Amino acid sequence: MPGSRIVLWDLVTGKPLDTLALTADAELVSYAPDGVRFAVVYPREGNRSVTVHSFGRETPWVHRQHAAVIGWLEWHPAGRWIALADFGSSVQLMDPRTGETRELGRHKAEAVLARFSPDGHYLISAGWERELACWDLRSMRRVFTMGLDSFRLQFREDSAQCAVVTETEEKLLLYTFEQPTEHREFTEDLGPRLEQAVFSRDGRWLAAAAADYLAVWDCTMPGSGALTKEGAEGRLFFRPDGSELFASCRDDDAARWQITPGPADGGAPQLRRLPWPKPEGFTSLCVVSNEVAVTGVRGTQLLTADMSLADDRWVAMSQGISGASPDGRWLAMYRPYSDTLRVYRMPTVEEAARLMGAGGIRGFQFSPRGDLLAVAFRQQVKLWQTSTWKQARTVTNAIGLLFMPDGRGWWLTRDFRTAGLHDPATLELLLPLPVGMLPLAVSPDGRRLAVSVNRRHLQLWDLTRVRHRLRELQLDWEDPATSLPANPPP
Repeated sequence: MPGSRIVLWDLVTGKPLDTLALTADAELVSYAPDGVRFAVVYPREGNRSVTVHSFGRETPWVHRQHAAVIGWLEWHPAGRWIALADFGSSVQLMDPRTGETRELGRHKAEAVLARFSPDGHYLISAGWERELACWDLRSMRRVFTMGLDSFRLQFREDSAQCAVVTETEEKLLLYTFEQPTEHREFTEDLGPRLEQAVFSRDGRWLAAAAADYLAVWDCTMPGSGALTKEGAEGRLFFRPDGSELFASCRDDDAARWQITPGPADGGAPQLRRLPWPKPEGFTSLCVVSNEVAVTGVRGTQLLTADMSLADDRWVAMSQGISGASPDGRWLAMYRPYSDTLRVYRMPTVEEAARLMGAGGIRGFQFSPRGDLLAVAFRQQVKLWQTSTWKQARTVTNAIGLLFMPDGRGWWLTRDFRTAGLHDPATLELLLPLPVGMLPLAVSPDGRRLAVSVNRRHLQLWDLTRVRHRLRELQLDWEDPATSLPANPPP
């Protein structure tokens, strides 16, 4: 494009329609999907200038200086971003309205390609090291890398396939581009130590907490979640009807919110902070059926649904981290770093059992039917029968257990990077999770699983679709008939 001009041509008549003069020779030009704007890259003062223009307008809409040589320029199919691949190995997205850029990641050599999938959900970039990287634009993370001896790729119009030209053998290869339909990736960053998640009883709401934020999502809508810094790292409890959420926090504090759905177009739900009568010396709370058990230095008392006192009676009992069985029959509590879990019969709050292990308690969970209680210690999980409080099982080399609602599967966390679904009777591994993925919560109907990825990102998996896909691949399993063998090993 000599002469520092960009010319718009009519392809039917072959005549020029308009001209735009530039201060330097253009190196790359890319038209926006709206057919009005276009992006231009040209050298300027030793750097590269990225500008967004339209014919008939003398000044650019946006101007951005870029330090490295730009090897590729492409618009998002909806005009949301401009992808930049540069010789500094960086792959970036530029906002065509503001000029702000966001780096997705880097290649091992100069980046020379950045192709959007036609549906706009993914970007595939390539570098001169002849590797292709696929980026999920909803999570803004790399999802996989392909060592295909290529830096040339083209998507099919429906995003279902892509063509790759290899460099050494000069072959044209066709690949199916299968997008995941089994899981939903949440883009909100709650911070490190993502260890808490819970579903409401009807499965509509999912709440999660990490070091920096607490968030609530509407599982029936594709939109974003509601975020708040209050309740970060808290243990989470929904009201039985899902109308309210409680967070019991580490700093002897707690919070209560009312949840209302977001707009019909997929907007975030609304969290409205509600007051509650926090007693002096408060340490923790949990939801017990329709009541809230509040624990402090004076013991434990129950608050009714409207957060008023059922009576002003405090029951002397241990302080610590508390939780209740789904049927409201049992309240369990332990002091941080202790090796003893105390269980109380509700609503009389009478001590029923003291359960002990070694190495300090990491957490506990009642089974959905309330017949088992699993307590996770440092290197093992012990299970007790709630009918007799006799120990039913010990699972070694495990730091966490999550029950499936039907009792036919246990999600065992082996360490901070390894977990999977196991047969409760034999402990046979039925479904290993990818490395770094840990189970946090299962929906009450057993259809969905919330997992943390590297204890930082949250995903929601549709277990029904996962099993359907495994069945197609002949990798499915037969459901166990019972949750425990008649005579389980110790």
